[in-house]
Amino acid sequence: MDYILKVLPAIPAASAVSALIDYLIFRRNKEKWKNKSLGQKTAEYLLTGWSVMFVYVTQIMSFGNGLGALFNLRPLRMFYIAYRYGTVNASGVWQFLLNIFMFVPLGILLPIVFPRFRSWPKVTAASFFTSLATELLQLLSRRGTDIDDVIANTAGGMCGFALLVLFSRIYEKVSGKKTAFFCSGRRIILSMAVLFLTAVPFIGLKLSDGSSKYGNLYYGHLVPDSLNIQCVVNDQGKTRTIYKYVEKESLQQLETRLQKDSGIQGSWKMGDGTDTLAELDREDGSALFIFPWHTWTVRYSHPASAGSVLPKEKLVDLAWKELNRFGIREQEVAFREDDSEEYGDDLVYLVFQSIEDTDDRIVYGDITVSLTPDGYLAGIYDTRRWCGKAGQEECISAAESLEIAGDVGVGAWHDQAMVTGVTEGYAFLPETGYLIPTWEIKGYLNCSDGTTMAWNPEIDAVKR
Repeated sequence: MDYILKVLPAIPAASAVSALIDYLIFRRNKEKWKNKSLGQKTAEYLLTGWSVMFVYVTQIMSFGNGLGALFNLRPLRMFYIAYRYGTVNASGVWQFLLNIFMFVPLGILLPIVFPRFRSWPKVTAASFFTSLATELLQLLSRRGTDIDDVIANTAGGMCGFALLVLFSRIYEKVSGKKTAFFCSGRRIILSMAVLFLTAVPFIGLKLSDGSSKYGNLYYGHLVPDSLNIQCVVNDQGKTRTIYKYVEKESLQQLETRLQKDSGIQGSWKMGDGTDTLAELDREDGSALFIFPWHTWTVRYSHPASAGSVLPKEKLVDLAWKELNRFGIREQEVAFREDDSEEYGDDLVYLVFQSIEDTDDRIVYGDITVSLTPDGYLAGIYDTRRWCGKAGQEECISAAESLEIAGDVGVGAWHDQAMVTGVTEGYAFLPETGYLIPTWEIKGYLNCSDGTTMAWNPEIDAVKR
């Protein structure tokens, strides 16, 4: 969708440029132009327009986030990642699909405009060499070159020609008239085979993406060129416990409790179900929000800080007082850290981590209390989820998690990752409600400019 939104503003200018090029190539000879059918004239303009938009998209329009690799010579690698780690970690497969769609018009229009391209070998060759030339130009301009783009574009051109043949055959059957596209039985079978084989990998992805009972963890870390392991890493797998979300109280009970504990009264509104379940907003700036999995936020209006700054110990004591007001006790959470530097405002953010952890239950998540420097409560953010034991699964070793971290993630970072530790952890998967075991990697990236940055991948430990 982002690509489509970027393309739309360019259509008016591209239409004008296409009209000029169409005139120079196809319309200057007025005698020939008069003898062409309306369909032929339309096809010529559309092919010109496609060419203009193709040049704009591949050579001019900016795209991506700058984290992608400069070139990829490993064909269909994104499909392997998608099948094994979920499409959440292989957005490139949808770009592959877009590249197929991009060349479908070429496979349809080129044979209509130029009769010499009315064969499979010529349409395939035209699609392949057009894409190859484009990728080589992108290599020179450092916009990124990918062998998968060539494969997808070639497949798209073939799919376009297959659709042209099949629709021509339908037209012949309905009208009783012959077309110029030689719709023989062999060509019909080949066209159907091309469309089927192109669709099969994506159908397989859709089916496999929902086949994981627990869901798929997103690997959003940068992928380095190499790993420098500076700690002892175990290479033996083990059995670990899986947990699943358990509803501690109903939505109505949670609404009633939050209003009582917060002192904020009013009427609840239903949320959209994805971002929020229920909302209560007041004109004075105070608000209550309940999110999926019954996490919640309370927000208060507060006066501007008077300039005085209370000691950290006093602020922690005030935060405990507010937590106690909401029924949250010392045996449930413990103060962990001041996280204020992560926020871009003047408030103090104190994080309290859950300490409820048994073999049969884990309360996963933290509570953050925000205060003004002089002690007024600004908000409480409770991200804890109650999860009960759901079974046990064989898990990969810490060493295997490093192999995954070095191969699956976001783009490519041409530096070395220094690994200082690998510890057991857990991650909550919102799409399924499971709390799965992970390996939490601690380390940093040595960047080519001499700086360092944190590198802390979280890897799904469940053996696939």
